[in-house]
Amino acid sequence: MVTFNKTSLFLLVVLFFALCSFSSKSNSDDDKVKIVALLKKSKDYYDKQKVFKFNTAYDLFAGNSKKALESYKGVFIKEDKNFYSKIGQTEIIVIKGNTIKIDNESKLIQYFKEEETNENIVYDLVKYCNNFGTFDLKSTDNYWICTLNSREVTFVPFSKVVIYLDKKNYSIVKQELFLISTITTKDVNGKDVYSYPKLQITFSAFELKKQNEDYFKINYYIELKKGKYYPSKKYSTYQIVE
Repeated sequence: MVTFNKTSLFLLVVLFFALCSFSSKSNSDDDKVKIVALLKKSKDYYDKQKVFKFNTAYDLFAGNSKKALESYKGVFIKEDKNFYSKIGQTEIIVIKGNTIKIDNESKLIQYFKEEETNENIVYDLVKYCNNFGTFDLKSTDNYWICTLNSREVTFVPFSKVVIYLDKKNYSIVKQELFLISTITTKDVNGKDVYSYPKLQITFSAFELKKQNEDYFKINYYIELKKGKYYPSKKYSTYQIVE
């Protein structure tokens, strides 16, 4: 049995991005086609917006508990092909192929260049469909509910992922990620309790307007001096690491 503590479990989900299905194989395949089409429409909705911002909330639950073990607030901002993301104390900024990662708790900054890509795991969920085995699509008055169940043998850390899409514009309202690895908590008597955790991510406060332009200036975070990068004035007490 593999176990994770709460902090490492959150890191797993941040860094990555009832298992059974009662549908027949043919119905599952049909639902996969529909779910892929819906997720493509969702991605297209975000792609066509030149600028936007939304807030995120990350809540970790043990088993069927309704009380969160840990909660983190976050924000995601897009401006053209540039992105700013913050989850808890971690910031990730992508500016024209430059990536900056900031750990505000440890006061560390990592900077590197990489090939520009249009892919973005925050809202591009289509590419993950091939990693799952069976699919189920449900419809309510307001939402499409897309359920992706893992295969019996899988390399993804989730047994199931449930995605809620707003029927008005296909925006992502909520994701529920059911993890394969167990988490350890204590009962009232102090004994270890092993359960399968669920990470719930909710999206809110969607805005179609430009944010503070400093978010997408490299020198807001780091400055180049004599061929070497140093933390900017805002992050003067931080250290840059490889």
